[in-house]
Amino acid sequence: MKTFTKLVFLVLMLSVKPLKAQFYTAGDISTYVNENFFHDTTWCWSMINVEHLITIQNSFVGDVVQMKDETTGNLVASETNLTGVSPWNVILPVVNINPIVQDNWLNAGIAYFAGPPIKIICGPDTIYNITNMFAHPVPDACTYGSVTGMVYADFNNDCIFNGSDIPLQNVQVSANAYMNSPSVGTISSGAYSGTNGSYYNQIQESWLVNFDVFIPSNYQFIFPLSVCNPGTFNFTSLSQTNVDFAMQCSGNLDIRSYVGGPVNARPMMPFLLYPSVSNTGCDTTSGTLTLILDSRVTYNAALSSNPASVVNGDTLIWYYSNLSNLSNGAYWNSFSAGVHLTPDITVNIGDTLCFYTSTTIPASDADITNNNSYSCIPIVNSFDPNMKEVIPAGDGPLGYIPEGTGKLTYKIHFQNTGTAEAYNISIIDTLESDIITGSFRFLSTSHTCSPEWLAPNIVKFNFYNIMLPDSNTNEPQSHGYVQFSVEIDSSLAPGMSIENTAYIYFDFNAPIVTNTVVNTIEIPLGLYDFSDSDGIKLYPNPSNGKVSISSKDFEINKIQIYNLLGELMFENNALGTPSEVDLSHLSNGMYVVKIMDSESNSKVRSLVIRK
Repeated sequence: MKTFTKLVFLVLMLSVKPLKAQFYTAGDISTYVNENFFHDTTWCWSMINVEHLITIQNSFVGDVVQMKDETTGNLVASETNLTGVSPWNVILPVVNINPIVQDNWLNAGIAYFAGPPIKIICGPDTIYNITNMFAHPVPDACTYGSVTGMVYADFNNDCIFNGSDIPLQNVQVSANAYMNSPSVGTISSGAYSGTNGSYYNQIQESWLVNFDVFIPSNYQFIFPLSVCNPGTFNFTSLSQTNVDFAMQCSGNLDIRSYVGGPVNARPMMPFLLYPSVSNTGCDTTSGTLTLILDSRVTYNAALSSNPASVVNGDTLIWYYSNLSNLSNGAYWNSFSAGVHLTPDITVNIGDTLCFYTSTTIPASDADITNNNSYSCIPIVNSFDPNMKEVIPAGDGPLGYIPEGTGKLTYKIHFQNTGTAEAYNISIIDTLESDIITGSFRFLSTSHTCSPEWLAPNIVKFNFYNIMLPDSNTNEPQSHGYVQFSVEIDSSLAPGMSIENTAYIYFDFNAPIVTNTVVNTIEIPLGLYDFSDSDGIKLYPNPSNGKVSISSKDFEINKIQIYNLLGELMFENNALGTPSEVDLSHLSNGMYVVKIMDSESNSKVRSLVIRK
């Protein structure tokens, strides 16, 4: 599905019922929640604008009213009484609610809008737990049709799936729908063929009269256009069934090799390197895959998957045979190995380990430039002369700490690794909003230090005339540190993270950026278990990028991942239940997971990625 509009749909709120007008009061504060609902019949989406009409009964000049996200404590909106009028009437908008729901995401004709609960604060008075979830019927919702069919390799060129023909999975099938010509306005959608080669493409048809269903041109290298595979089918009505793409092989080959590995490596810490060779042609090919190792690593065949057939010093060789793009019905097939390597003790921070792969080049190879590959992995270590640490460090890469942890202690280390003494050093540290700024306590320092506040949450540590020697002249005296503590906002919800990074300035040089330390409020067992009657589960959640999806009763046929702008970030056909999805390429944040069965029924869950 192409996100031509900004979509967000949090189906965690499917239990929300249509709400009538809401009125809340506490002390001098009263608020009426006003909803402005709009549906666009052209682009087939609904929008909601929510505002709070607030009255402060006894107000004065300088009086302040604030709206906060009750889950995170973050400020949403605020207003100040500049005239002293009393009672004081204020309108504050809600900005952290998903604003748009597309019609094909409606549930029983209802559009659901959801945001975290809101609280309103004015002086000693606070209204808590203001509902921020809304549901609206959409009586004029757009209609949708479908195109279904099959994608397969038609080996006998008869345009019928039979004999030795192979269904093709993970082939992209796209659709464009438009009025009379694409220039009028085009709506696009997309699907991928499943394990049996079938696909399902849902298309909006309310005001559209032309529908093109096609396979993108990049597939034509291996599957050229033919009578059986025209590349594009056109329709003037929906729904359509048995729209099959009988793909006929071209005989073209493109053999390519690749080597992948971890983001970084450490001395004496083993890791896996993944050399591979792939064939993007139908015809089979055989040959060798060669990996040349960096001389500073040790290969362990016993702990490797698919060990090398030949080991000659730093060179590993594998033999592969009958490698075809269509092996086991896959559109993309490869031969690979997991090579267990351990860097030796001589590698240092800043070094890189480099590896080279190559493969046999067949005479008919269409592109010989991709038959070899390089990969270099930087060396890091647990200690960096300019680094930051936090106490408690917490558990795991996300630094999980128990709820109720009140205080964090930060220590910033620095070292002059230049070639001359440093006259002045300064460190700038920006505290997150989840830190109680007034709780800052200066604990200790290696040298005379003058702290100052650059802003309410930005502290600067000045080491004037420190005259810190360089490490070549006097290594023991080239080090320094500063240590301080802060308190955490006690209202932080489980799963929320506190990050901190420092910038170290040596005289007039560019800043040295330390590592980022992370603490995450521990998640109570079951908090992110979103199972319901259909038994769908996402775990772990939050995730570092690897997510398993399972269901007891709901068939999992396709998975789509959207960000909070409604942009499609990932789409794939599931391989059954449970299914593991690798989302490590996505940035930290919240995402919407849309899970569909073969009939295009869908379930949606939210997912938090924290790496």
